[in-house]
Amino acid sequence: MQKLKKEIRIRITDAALAVFDQYGYQKASMFKIANKAGVAIGNIYRYFKNKEELFKVIIEPAYIQMKSLVFNQYDIEKSPDRSRFITFDIVTAIMEIYKKYHKELIIMMEKSQGSCFENSKNELVEFIFQRTKTYYKTYVMKDEGVEDSFIYVTADMLVYGIFNILKKSDDVKENKVLIERLILLFFT
Repeated sequence: MQKLKKEIRIRITDAALAVFDQYGYQKASMFKIANKAGVAIGNIYRYFKNKEELFKVIIEPAYIQMKSLVFNQYDIEKSPDRSRFITFDIVTAIMEIYKKYHKELIIMMEKSQGSCFENSKNELVEFIFQRTKTYYKTYVMKDEGVEDSFIYVTADMLVYGIFNILKKSDDVKENKVLIERLILLFFT
């Protein structure tokens, strides 16, 4: 009996992942998820209180990984010779998350409007902005008095570019190469 419950829960979460991927959080419904899972809608409510809870169960592991990345401190002042490679460290970390949570990461970044994760992309932009601000001001445009707004727009464009690459292909090696090329374009 316990195994059956676990299998049904997995079927529901797998179906929900597919529905959230196809429709996004706002347009997904428990009815669509139930149909995809092949279970009665009432059965979903035995496992999950509502759509928000179901979405959180699916997306939160990827979000926790991203938050861990966001709060990982790279101290440029203690290691200025490494500052040029900090963004590559970020890409490596993002790719590790992407390997494990491909769909969840894309859903979180692109299809989570109306959920508790709708600001995830902005958080990542802010993170990259903070990490690259010192690099830009110290190494790239040190004599030109670069504005924070310019660096922020650059970080936003970088995140947009990264996720466009990730959406187009599931090939982790190819994506990493493309993202590294994108970073070289931005920072050299």
